[in-house]
Amino acid sequence: QQPLSMVPSAEEEFVSFVEDEEAQRTSDLVGDELLGLRFEHRQILILHALGNNGPSIARQLGITHDAARKRLMIARTEFRRMHPEPVQVHPERSGR
Repeated sequence: QQPLSMVPSAEEEFVSFVEDEEAQRTSDLVGDELLGLRFEHRQILILHALGNNGPSIARQLGITHDAARKRLMIARTEFRRMHPEPVQVHPERSGR
């Protein structure tokens, strides 16, 4: 006996397509808003999003840990002002 291959239905493919389109629009919006930030704010948000911790960010930027924390706080505030809606995550799709 062979296991049945899991072929998505037409409805599942459509839902996946719509979710991918929504994710792309969100990604484009976030990217555009990041480009609207000052370079220093964009830089620190990206470093943090890539998994760098405070001391690592401070070393990479050549600033103190306290300065990095303050810059990150200001950058987050500025980004939230530009993008007040939280980014939607589809937890049922995170297993892909």
